[in-house]
Amino acid sequence: MVGIALGDGNLSNPNGRATRLRVTCDLRYPQPARSYGSKIAQCVTIPAWIKEQDDYLIACLRGLFETDGSVYVDRGYPMAMFVNACEPLALDVGAALTRLGFRPRTYRVERGRRRPIYHVRLSRDVSAFVALIRPGKS
Repeated sequence: MVGIALGDGNLSNPNGRATRLRVTCDLRYPQPARSYGSKIAQCVTIPAWIKEQDDYLIACLRGLFETDGSVYVDRGYPMAMFVNACEPLALDVGAALTRLGFRPRTYRVERGRRRPIYHVRLSRDVSAFVALIRPGKS
């Protein structure tokens, strides 16, 4: 759940009493009231307690790849890619994949006047990655 929340979630406090986590996966849903701000402005990262245990890290990566990732074939070769505009989160994903024995490459992609985005790509051992992470996205 933490991975999904980091990917497509935000915290809001619409009634001033209880903070709630909202996960929005479709642009047709209304924007939450009194949002705590974007993950980019807050420089979100994978929490330290998740980084300390591989099973938590795997579950977190599953959520992140289900929200902001993809597994695809490029010129006949399987690839996995995580794309996000939050640099600290992208760097954490790369470090997490490295911790689990993969060799990701992280790229900063400039987009003119818009903020850059970050690609974390796996081009080797993608089938082992899919078997380990088991992303549920089709």
